Amino acid sequence: MRLGGSTLKFSQDAMRELLNRLSSEGLVMVSPVSGTNLREVAAMRLLLEGHALAQSFDAGEMEWEGRVVAAHHKLGPCLTTPCGARPRALWRC
Repeated sequence: MRLGGSTLKFSQDAMRELLNRLSSEGLVMVSPVSGTNLREVAAMRLLLEGHALAQSFDAGEMEWEGRVVAAHHKLGPCLTTPCGARPRALWRC
């Protein structure tokens, strides 16, 4: 979050608490999200993240790209293995 030229960092919990307090005081309106809106936001996020990833690869150097590919291969089994069956070795750095 940027405020007056300064960058402020908040945890998700702190931001959630802040929004809850502001909402309870009527300073912020929080409205429920419909399934349609959620799907639209998810679709837009996929487009934006895909575009950002393509730009990253265009601007990245070979060493950086190699680290990304290595991370993809290391985490690949997580995409196909059920959550309860993930080997612990995958999470070692």
